[in-house]
Amino acid sequence: MRKLSEFPYHLLNSNRIDELKREVLGNMTWIVCKIQSCGSKSVIEDFQLCAETTDCPEVRLVRDALLLFKPTVDFVEGCINESLIYNEMLARLSFFEETYPSLIGELCRQCKEWCSTCPYPMIVPLCSFFQPPGGPLQTTLTGFKKGISVMEVSTDHNLLVVGSQDGTIIIWDMKEIEVIHTLTSHQDEVKCVKVIRNGSHAISGSADNTLRLWNLMTGKQIYSIAEDHSGYQYYALLHVEEKKSIIYSVSGSQV
Repeated sequence: MRKLSEFPYHLLNSNRIDELKREVLGNMTWIVCKIQSCGSKSVIEDFQLCAETTDCPEVRLVRDALLLFKPTVDFVEGCINESLIYNEMLARLSFFEETYPSLIGELCRQCKEWCSTCPYPMIVPLCSFFQPPGGPLQTTLTGFKKGISVMEVSTDHNLLVVGSQDGTIIIWDMKEIEVIHTLTSHQDEVKCVKVIRNGSHAISGSADNTLRLWNLMTGKQIYSIAEDHSGYQYYALLHVEEKKSIIYSVSGSQV
């Protein structure tokens, strides 16, 4: 496992770029094997490492394609079926196979070859029908059982705070594109969230008639305040005067 993880790093640092593209970055067997063994994040890091060191737009496109379907792979429990990876890569990258034949074209060729010899029935993409890389969409964040109800951003710490109708709050690290905390104390829909204290803390208001203060760095609840939120069905808002340590909680027509 360690050799599998470190091989791209050693090829890159020994300046064996052509071998790196041929045996690792341009090898679907390697990509599939490493996703199944180490997870999609590990493969994305391989492409990111190469993208930072070499001026190669096709490496960045493949990295972005992996980022786009990372949520799909992460959603799968247990062993990831290799057909999912081949289909996703082909459906997102075939748009670029003629423009970048040496890497993307070769990856698409390998995907088509694998699909043509697959022993069981499957849907084979004939064109790029998924969102391709290189556009405004970077990735998709998943993890809720019900719909998203509110979002706030901590720009100081690159965090995204997302509340949902099931009462869950998920804290995303936007730099690494990964969940760092899942907060589950609320028992009903999260109606409002306010990031405070230079982005290190947040206050949330829920239809369970509580306000809760969170430490976003640790994911721990600091305290909970019970109050009437019956007006949340009409309007919900939080405002904080940090210098005076005052929280204004708006529930319908009440403050």
